[in-house]
Amino acid sequence: MIFSIIRQVATASIALCLLISVNADAHHSAAAYDVEKNIAVTGVIKSFRWKNPHTLVSLAVTDEDGTVVIWKFEGNGASNLVRNGWKRSMLKVGDHVTVHANPLKNGKPGGRLQGATLTDGSLVGQK
Repeated sequence: MIFSIIRQVATASIALCLLISVNADAHHSAAAYDVEKNIAVTGVIKSFRWKNPHTLVSLAVTDEDGTVVIWKFEGNGASNLVRNGWKRSMLKVGDHVTVHANPLKNGKPGGRLQGATLTDGSLVGQK
């Protein structure tokens, strides 16, 4: 009898863990981004959050009318970026850079960070 109860608790625990892992994977979906398109947006870095689970770059972009629009780009976590050649010091507030990204599907100013052309002209990540 006791072994039956232990087996049921263990089965329920495993099922719960599987459900949680499915939800965690869904959190990292690229559904909001048009992964078939790549854009390049040039501007000045307003902020750069170097953290897990996602990095975030805010870029002040001046449009043709002289209006400044803030673009927000979400990237992989810092640990993933390091594995792909990024360093925390590569993007600094005030730097003039070009961000390469998959744009948001809703047309708002932002996207999924793919790479950046830095102030010195070097490329980190991909275009």
